[in-house]
Amino acid sequence: MNKKLTLKWLLSFILVFCASLSAHGEDKAVSPFVGKWCNKDFNTGGVTRVHIRQEGDKLIAHMWGRCYPTECDWKESTAKIEEGGKVLSLTWNLNFATITQKLTLLADGSLSLVDHTHYTDKSGRGDKNDKYTFAKGLEHDWSYPREK
Repeated sequence: MNKKLTLKWLLSFILVFCASLSAHGEDKAVSPFVGKWCNKDFNTGGVTRVHIRQEGDKLIAHMWGRCYPTECDWKESTAKIEEGGKVLSLTWNLNFATITQKLTLLADGSLSLVDHTHYTDKSGRGDKNDKYTFAKGLEHDWSYPREK
């Protein structure tokens, strides 16, 4: 192949590739909520970790809670984006309760999670409200120490 034809083919390929990325939404901004978040309170009895990913215009949260001997996997829930992208709203229908949550980014870069738990397991427990603060990139082993 001559150099002009090769260069022309290469430029055409790059233009088509860039156009296909735009058509598939790959150039959209990534939400600041996206990432792996860990509860700053290593003694929490509640939510331990939140992983948030973006798929197109959707934000999907995967959450874990404190359980024995290891974390309880809450699986995933699609967030409702509210207040111009400043707040995420989630609802979890677990075996024992329905939990509604609001996630907000704080000025210091932390993630605030406020939740309301309504117990549905006929245990007689009253509803409760909790608030947690998470740091992006923080890691912790949430399993309990092995008994000797």
